[in-house]
Amino acid sequence: MEVWRTIWNKSQTKRLGLSWGLRRQASRCSRGGCLESKESSLLHPSVSRCQPPYSSHRCHQLTGPPHSPPSFSAILLAAGESTRMGRQKALLPWRGTSLIQYQIQALLDAGVSDVVVVVGYRAETLRPLVERFSDAKTALNLRYRTGRSSSIRAGLRNIDQRAQDIMVLGVDQPRSAETVRRVMELHRRLGSVITYPAYRGKGGHPIIFSRALLPELMRIKESRQGLREVVERHRAEVVRLEVEDTEVVLDLNRPDEYQQAVE
Repeated sequence: MEVWRTIWNKSQTKRLGLSWGLRRQASRCSRGGCLESKESSLLHPSVSRCQPPYSSHRCHQLTGPPHSPPSFSAILLAAGESTRMGRQKALLPWRGTSLIQYQIQALLDAGVSDVVVVVGYRAETLRPLVERFSDAKTALNLRYRTGRSSSIRAGLRNIDQRAQDIMVLGVDQPRSAETVRRVMELHRRLGSVITYPAYRGKGGHPIIFSRALLPELMRIKESRQGLREVVERHRAEVVRLEVEDTEVVLDLNRPDEYQQAVE
């Protein structure tokens, strides 16, 4: 997925008209390009908003104390058969626990107030692990073989109705609480429509959507590239958090990827 780079200039801001009357704080830049700086740590990321053209990029780094995130719901996708891995990925050992439990705990530690774990294949083995967490619940997707889009829709139907923002993450994409927290803080600080981290230009996870996009998210289909379609439709409003940490693009799909990650 190609995401356009954007603009953030602290001294110049304007309101950008969005779909169906949404208005969010957006950025401006001069004809010479936008201001960007790259940092070498997750704790000091560079931020870009995405609006073409992007032949020149110089963006100011956002500064200031982090804001405590309000109500977030996270959808953790764990319904698949893990055919490439050869065993159920959610049950893989990861940092002293199972991958699914690590993910749930990291999301809660980051400040997510509601975790919806979408299960399907061998759901009965995962439910007891999820039930150990008071702020996590399961959503059953019986159509998990049709792809991720059906699981995302199943999760959306079960999120906390008070949540203002929705995070989506796969169980095979382990992220630390600190990584998740940074993306959440930036998303809320800017009042973003869509926010995700990136490593050296490659988009990563978790990805966060404003609740205002819920009607569009409920209509995603695998035949239309799922979440990609929504991101592309709103590419001018995307906020990308550039970090020098490969964790944000880690995917555990195959045994060799898992072995490399745990070594």
